[in-house]
Amino acid sequence: MIEVTEPMSSRAPRVGSASGDRHPRSLWVGMAGLAALLLVGIASVLAMAPAAPAGPAAPAEAFSADRAMTHISAIADEPRAMGSAQHGEARAYLLDQLGSLGWRTEVQESIGMFDFGVDGTQQIGAVANVIATRPGTASTGTVLLTAHYDTVAGSPGAGDDGIGVGVLLEAARALSTVGTSRNTVMILLTDAEEVGLLGAEAFVRERAKELGTTVVLNHEARGAGGGPMTFRMSSPNSELIEVLAGAPGVFADSSSEATFEALPSAKFYNPQQRSHGGYAATLLDSAMGCAIFSRLGKNSNFGTIELKINYVRGIFAETGRLTCTGKVIHFGRRIQTAEARIVDEAGKLYAHGSGTFMVYTE
Repeated sequence: MIEVTEPMSSRAPRVGSASGDRHPRSLWVGMAGLAALLLVGIASVLAMAPAAPAGPAAPAEAFSADRAMTHISAIADEPRAMGSAQHGEARAYLLDQLGSLGWRTEVQESIGMFDFGVDGTQQIGAVANVIATRPGTASTGTVLLTAHYDTVAGSPGAGDDGIGVGVLLEAARALSTVGTSRNTVMILLTDAEEVGLLGAEAFVRERAKELGTTVVLNHEARGAGGGPMTFRMSSPNSELIEVLAGAPGVFADSSSEATFEALPSAKFYNPQQRSHGGYAATLLDSAMGCAIFSRLGKNSNFGTIELKINYVRGIFAETGRLTCTGKVIHFGRRIQTAEARIVDEAGKLYAHGSGTFMVYTE
């Protein structure tokens, strides 16, 4: 026993000494790496923080969050549900504020309606959109700034969409101090958004064609806090992205959505002489799957584990170009869900669906 123990104990200090030299070094390297990751995380969060708000003493030509808040306070004491007295008072306030800045104001009164392409009752209602225009000196198109001024019945709507209204009124004031612009600028404060985009529908149907080439910047509220974020853009958008990249405190996210276009053909027909159901299913599954895929990290993949489809209209070769847009609804660690819609160039719905997807690491 002693003869065996002595050699082991005589070797132990050498093993312990080597281990003592190596393990602290590894520990320090690991701690340094963790600290570096922590600093990168903190820097990333700070980079997404909104720019510090400018106070009421900001230069006249600058946007001031404090000045925008005065408008939100003025209209968001009570709900502004469609047809209510507060709804009418808010509209009068908007017209007064924009008119006092020298903008040409009007109210578009119309009937808004939206056919969502499904059976059942459809929303319809009388709307009153507030429009303010600032003509350009040599206009080649229109910059349309829009938000909605109505609310749901149970909320004063300071966030949705009082913040959008306040931003546009303050932007209108700032623009009024810098002289005329080359292109026409129009502010559109739509009515009846909460009951089904009725004001927006009426404007697009009756007034959009007269604007010519138009860049639309819609100001909407999602959630209850956080900084401003650009969460959806149409194509082509490279010039808009360049402008956004040069603005302070801007955060944009183009993930979570994927869009496919398709041109129906008779070669996809079933015996009933219309596109096989698998045609729409392929589009829906592809759009939802790519929306999920846009959120995955390196070495991750996904698979469809459930697909539910609602066929609304038959698809024929004469239907024309179709667009299918998929959007992520829930993104969990293992299970994700998404939804997608297929519409034609007029916005008519042909099919919609939802899916469940499983993420795995390869």
